[in-house]
Amino acid sequence: MPKTDYDEFAEAYAADNEVNLLNGHYERPAMLDLAGAVDGRRILDAGCGAGPLAAALRDRGAIVSGFDLSASMLDLARRRLGADADLTVADLAKPLRGTTTRRSTMSSAPSSCTT
Repeated sequence: MPKTDYDEFAEAYAADNEVNLLNGHYERPAMLDLAGAVDGRRILDAGCGAGPLAAALRDRGAIVSGFDLSASMLDLARRRLGADADLTVADLAKPLRGTTTRRSTMSSAPSSCTT
């Protein structure tokens, strides 16, 4: 994958994302509310970045997979979630390699998918 703008400022973006008004105090709590009970559910965090939403969903019992275009953001997500986290560098504007068709249900949240 080519380097993205996020690769250049991944650490600064991730640090800000944790605490800023929009992400840390509005969007992420709203996404968690929309997801509801996730224990045992498989959830795709598309555009997962450094993994704050994936971590919160996993803490609630979800089985989380994450995609992001930025390898640097996924490196930060791996630090947060552990080396065995299911994280993939992928351009979601293009077909994903090695995927199979499964019935999935999109949540009201634009970047999460559950199956």
